[in-house]
Amino acid sequence: MAKSHVLLGAGIMVALTGSAQSATISNGLPIHASHPINLTPANSGSSSAITRVDLPLTTIALLHHVDDVQQALNYQVLDASGHAMPTRIVTQYDAAQETLAPLRVYHWPEQPPTTRAAAANLELQLNQDQAHAWVTWPNAASHTRPKTDGADQTWLLAMPIPEPDQTLSVTKLVLTWPSSALAIEANVEGSSDLINWTQAGHSALLDTGQGSAEHAQLKQSSIAVDQSYRYWRITLSAPLILSNATVVLRDAEKPKLQSQQVTFIKDSSADIWTLSLPQPIAALGFKFAIPMNQVWSLSLARSASPDVVTNPASSAWQTLRTQQLSHWQTPPPGEVADNQTLWLDGHEQNAAQSTAYATQWQLRGTGPQGPQLAATLYGPLQSVYFIAQGQAPYHLVVNDPAYSDAAHGTNTLSLPQSLPNLQWATLGAAEIIAPATPWKTYALWAILIMAVIGLAVAALRLLRGLDQQPS
Repeated sequence: MAKSHVLLGAGIMVALTGSAQSATISNGLPIHASHPINLTPANSGSSSAITRVDLPLTTIALLHHVDDVQQALNYQVLDASGHAMPTRIVTQYDAAQETLAPLRVYHWPEQPPTTRAAAANLELQLNQDQAHAWVTWPNAASHTRPKTDGADQTWLLAMPIPEPDQTLSVTKLVLTWPSSALAIEANVEGSSDLINWTQAGHSALLDTGQGSAEHAQLKQSSIAVDQSYRYWRITLSAPLILSNATVVLRDAEKPKLQSQQVTFIKDSSADIWTLSLPQPIAALGFKFAIPMNQVWSLSLARSASPDVVTNPASSAWQTLRTQQLSHWQTPPPGEVADNQTLWLDGHEQNAAQSTAYATQWQLRGTGPQGPQLAATLYGPLQSVYFIAQGQAPYHLVVNDPAYSDAAHGTNTLSLPQSLPNLQWATLGAAEIIAPATPWKTYALWAILIMAVIGLAVAALRLLRGLDQQPS
């Protein structure tokens, strides 16, 4: 049986087997493929080792099918005898990063605001001073003014100016006081207008004082909070001098990315650029080399239909995102210098929900020049983990028509979260396997049709014979 090979954009050589090559790739049906797993020479003879294999973007797309159908993934890692290994797929993420932002610390006013006008007056005073300040009310009597030094049981904390990035989540407040032995309770409330307050956290504060050679100092100074507010009110069970306060901000986990270079080809009759691939690929976004001090407006669409190759204006295109991109040497106010990536969800943080899969991609818009448009395609980094408890060599098989629910039960055995003694492997060239021709089914249908024809001919002859008999 003849074979032909296609070199994909990711540098993967794919073997196409059988006569249904193009239909298998472009008709949107699950593509049955087999990838040899190449173990490192040092680990090729080991047994019962947990092995990690990173998947290329084309294989990720094969696993999820072309149309993003959310269903149990059809994949198995088979050993030389065809036995399925315990396996799971993991999307790789970078660990969340924490940053610290100093809060502005004030004594709680003895005359707290009860109206919006009073709250606006207090906010004006707070925003005029970014350092320590003791807030007083205009024209207030001396006995109503907050304390200017010493301990207090209620404190007002304010976010820094300017406020931190709104995409960061607040996890806890950290308080600082002169070292002294204490054990008190702290209650935290949050507000955005200094009038309405919401319970935000509660914790015990502990300080054993100066440590010694025999006893280390113990200090608990943080209070976990579950939401971000512009202002915080700290109520203590005993007076305490707060010298500083810090809010801990956490960035969301971001998926680790892999990339490959692609080229969009411009349509001669319109500002349309098309990227045609021989096999579907997984994408989170596209980065373009925008010349300095230019602004582009682009709309990205996809299609798994082969018809759009000859008809770029076809209605089969599905628009994924429209975005304005830019690249500034000195960015205008409110702009970033490097905004050259069109992310499918506006940013790269959600790989599970924003990854798209397609063979055909289209760009429309203004800005790009020339017959070709080079881009860097970004996609998620996903890995297959399996226990190599069989006999090498191993193969990753996806979308096997013989795959059953019973096999799926073996395929999803739980693996240890810590993954000890992890070894690495790589995927070899993927062989696209055309569906087997159901000759037995065709033969049965042919016999049935011939039998029906034979019966029809016999019935017709019988009717003619009856007509020719004398009445």
